[in-house]
Amino acid sequence: MKNIIRPTWISLAFSMILFPNTLLSATQAEEYKTISLPNGVSIELSNNWGPLLNNERVTLDNYVKLFIESTGQKNQSSELPFAANYYGENGSVIGILNLRYYPQQELSQSDAQKMTDQEVNLLDTTLKNGIHIGLKKSKLTLVSWKGTTKEKINGITVFLTEYYRSSSISKSNFRVRLIRVFAKDKSFTLTISYLKTAEMLLEPITDRIIGSLKFTPDTKRKN
Repeated sequence: MKNIIRPTWISLAFSMILFPNTLLSATQAEEYKTISLPNGVSIELSNNWGPLLNNERVTLDNYVKLFIESTGQKNQSSELPFAANYYGENGSVIGILNLRYYPQQELSQSDAQKMTDQEVNLLDTTLKNGIHIGLKKSKLTLVSWKGTTKEKINGITVFLTEYYRSSSISKSNFRVRLIRVFAKDKSFTLTISYLKTAEMLLEPITDRIIGSLKFTPDTKRKN
């Protein structure tokens, strides 16, 4: 993945005005925990993220236990999404994360690895059209589209899509990144977004989450 650095003292000062305490905590060493999800998927989250279970906010410490109790076993196949929010000092949501499975998907990791630039462009166009329609139905606007690229994360072939959309809770736009993994019935998409005004705080945090993504499916089944 490309690491784009945006070094401006003005942006840093602006972020410190908006989020003085959260920015300070982010610059210090945060405690990250590995969240193991169904189908061999795992990511690392810091305690500042508040997972949602059955639409209720829980602490990261309690999430794994509650998740296992609610699903019966940790690695069962499920369309159950994982969702978590990052909250600002006033309790408002400034970051959103979710992971959803697509068990009807037919493309495999092998197919993903063989996809040509032309096929990636076709995927990008399809995603853009679908997201534009979805946002319009939600009365939101697709502000800008950065495109889709094929990347490698910890040995996984992924398709990284980035765009900016309007927000229903703030005048600032949301930066959205989709990390799509094709693996037949274990396919999934990790979506991470945050308010543009919180970029100095949340870009390094979300970059770490994306970089921590691991996928170790049952080797007995071909993906």
